[in-house]
Amino acid sequence: MSRSAVFLLLVTATTSTFLVVGLCWNPPRADARCGPQYGSAGCGPGQCCSQWGWCGASGSHCNSDSICSTPGFNWCGPVTSIALTFDDSAFAEPQITNLLDDLDRLGMKASFFVCPNCYPRRVVEYCSVLQRLLDAGHAIEDHTLNHPNLAGTGATDATVAAEVQGVPQWLQANCPGVPVPTLTMFRPPEGSLTSTQAKFINTLGYIVATWTIDSQDWAGIDLSQMKNVVASGYESLPFGSSAIIVHHDWYYTTPGSRGILDFYATYFAGYQFVTIGQCLAQCQTLGSCKAPTAALPGIYDS
Repeated sequence: MSRSAVFLLLVTATTSTFLVVGLCWNPPRADARCGPQYGSAGCGPGQCCSQWGWCGASGSHCNSDSICSTPGFNWCGPVTSIALTFDDSAFAEPQITNLLDDLDRLGMKASFFVCPNCYPRRVVEYCSVLQRLLDAGHAIEDHTLNHPNLAGTGATDATVAAEVQGVPQWLQANCPGVPVPTLTMFRPPEGSLTSTQAKFINTLGYIVATWTIDSQDWAGIDLSQMKNVVASGYESLPFGSSAIIVHHDWYYTTPGSRGILDFYATYFAGYQFVTIGQCLAQCQTLGSCKAPTAALPGIYDS
């Protein structure tokens, strides 16, 4: 299967506008007003909220002054892009070195949702791997400090904040020589997050990034089964769709998921392998950040 890839630039939001930039949780209004000063009303698919609080699809609505941000997303929109993501990233060896070597060989970009305390690892080695993946153009984002099931444990705002904000704090304290970018996306462990927790995480400056297809590598399935799981999940989407695929670098072993990247290189020939940030940029620009046939995983649903 061969598709042409499309790269779209992110439409960013600024605070130097008439209205304050914020999240637009509520359904569109009949009068097309939007934004925090209009009950946090959003806009319809393909529309943006202008700096003056009006919904529309013109250049005056969709530009750098647009005021509504995206609370969560699970695909890149109706575009032939694949975002490979790896959870629980504590950079265990030899898995992480094998994974980075294979990504380099195939010319693919990936995103790592890091969890520093998920597995034991010497700090100096962790920072070295972190530097390598950033140098290679891969992305890192937030997956909590200790991997709790936030919804299942009924985590309070204080606990959620400690887990989410603890990741950049750990990275800054332990890898001061690594130019770690600001983390802006959060993936809940096990996809388990209540809508209240999701909204609170948004107030911390994070977008909730889930997935379109679960590779199920965590279930101990073999490579052949994993290929079938991913292919079946993708073929349930409309033709020419994007997908965010979730893996775990701990399971990048033989037997395990090692070899799946070579499968993707063939199965998704002609697609663009993008970072999670590029994926978000595409879905925001296209006005479609929730896959039409894939539910946001876990308890969380925007």
